[in-house]
Amino acid sequence: MMKKKFLLIFLILSLIFKLIATSGFMLFTDLVQKDMSSISGTVSISLVDEVMDEYSHTKSFKIESNGNLPTYVRIKLIPTVEYFDDSVDDWIITDIPRSDISITVDAQDWILSDGYYYYKDILLENEKTTDVIISCGVIIPKTISYENIRVSIKTIFESCQARNELWKDEFDIDSLPEGVETIDY
Repeated sequence: MMKKKFLLIFLILSLIFKLIATSGFMLFTDLVQKDMSSISGTVSISLVDEVMDEYSHTKSFKIESNGNLPTYVRIKLIPTVEYFDDSVDDWIITDIPRSDISITVDAQDWILSDGYYYYKDILLENEKTTDVIISCGVIIPKTISYENIRVSIKTIFESCQARNELWKDEFDIDSLPEGVETIDY
């Protein structure tokens, strides 16, 4: 008889404990998933004051920081020479070798390193770089008429937060070029 009483008390206590534990679990568990992300700042750049001169094959521009975090900026220039082919009524990229294309960059506050131009200063919110003026010249083969040719300079803009050495991953480099401003935090 004592065993049955003990077993009954044990079962009742187990049931009470189970109800309490389940209620507590329900109080601290939410079945709805919530987004726990936060935004603490932004890095954003835009091209401003762009001027193109098709006749002289010159392009000039500035870059503006629109984000609220200190920002590094770099650019890469890729020249393309195309000619208009009347037979297909479209522009065709020429096979002119890169050695026959000359690019002149007038950018006093930009530092050339590994094919990229790095702006020497860290941009803060609403700050602009100094002008970048790019001129391009081409040695044109005799088989192409000068009137049917155009030169374009594709410009790739990249930016990243200046803090915490994030440029190492974003730009895939081990160190910033000499002369580029650094931040110590």
